Amino acid sequence: MRKLLTKPTMKQICLNVLIGLPGAGKTTFCREVTKYLESKHSSLSVIHVCFDDYIKVNSQIELESGSFKEQRNQLLLSLDRLLEFIVKKDSSCNSRNASRMLDSEFQTVIAKLNADSKTCFLILLDDNMYYRSMRFSVYQLSRKYQTGYMQMFFEVPLEVAQRQNAQREEPIPDQVLVRMESKLQKPLVDFCHWERNSFHYKEQPFDFTSIEECVFERLEHPERSLEEVPDRKPMEQSAVHKIDLRLRKTVGKLIKNQSGTGGVDNRNLSIELNRKRKSLLDDMRNRLLEIDDNITDEELQKLFCC
Repeated sequence: MRKLLTKPTMKQICLNVLIGLPGAGKTTFCREVTKYLESKHSSLSVIHVCFDDYIKVNSQIELESGSFKEQRNQLLLSLDRLLEFIVKKDSSCNSRNASRMLDSEFQTVIAKLNADSKTCFLILLDDNMYYRSMRFSVYQLSRKYQTGYMQMFFEVPLEVAQRQNAQREEPIPDQVLVRMESKLQKPLVDFCHWERNSFHYKEQPFDFTSIEECVFERLEHPERSLEEVPDRKPMEQSAVHKIDLRLRKTVGKLIKNQSGTGGVDNRNLSIELNRKRKSLLDDMRNRLLEIDDNITDEELQKLFCC
């Protein structure tokens, strides 16, 4: 079994972004993997950041609203402060955490750093992360502080998520869960280089040995800094237009293929496919997604399934 470095020259951190619907099993995973890893590695501390503890979701919430986005931005700012504190061991980082989010996580880290008993940190970000842009914001923090980065996608059928969500102490309203499911963008490891370190789970039990290996790998091989790899410029409009023409043809083929299938509403199918097409184009423009002229028609069709 591989071992964590006992005396690293600096604190080692790995950010693990969890993706999936409410009720998919993410929080259960966090409890089990924390117990597994901390029992085996005395130098490793697992920090569980559950977004549900800070952002309350009810039936009135608008997933695209300014207030919802602002709450998420405040939580990311708090995560930024937490990473800064771990890296620099600077107590002023906590005082600048104006929103007071992650206060308990700060106190846990402070105690462990002051005791000088922990040198490595795995931070589990327990959220839905249904948009690729949400995950990319965390990836940018990983580059900023040169931490490891990995993702875990918990894929379950909507009806399973609904059933398990209903058993929670504070279930997410069913209509919100349905909206999240319609917006969920699955990791695309073939077209997003930054999503390459992704696990895909469709059912339990979890493979903790493989997860452990990936955590080690990410701790020892962190992401390169923003200065080393400058952000790419937005994609040229002409290149986006070429891909858009092919995406439109793909939409037409998919609708035609479904036309002979009974019970298919072509109008609603067209609306949904074109929503996905626009989302793919937005991600291309912002360099979250890497698609070029060499992509095959079959690969283009697969993009609409993600």
